[in-house]
Amino acid sequence: MRAMYLRDVDVFIVVFAVSGSEDMAVYFFDVERAEKPCVNKLLGHSAPVLDVCWNYDESLLASCDTEVQ
Repeated sequence: MRAMYLRDVDVFIVVFAVSGSEDMAVYFFDVERAEKPCVNKLLGHSAPVLDVCWNYDESLLASCDTEVQ
């Protein structure tokens, strides 16, 4: 994912990697950060997360886990 922030003079781009985990969470990592690269953790799954996927314009993220109901 690439997030762009535009302000009056400042322009910068942050690049994230997103991953599902066996601890039932989705993690966001800032790939350019050396220390503590995990910038967000989404909770809510009741089983290990198998996959994450962005829609075509990266405005929505879907995730799925091993528990199918």
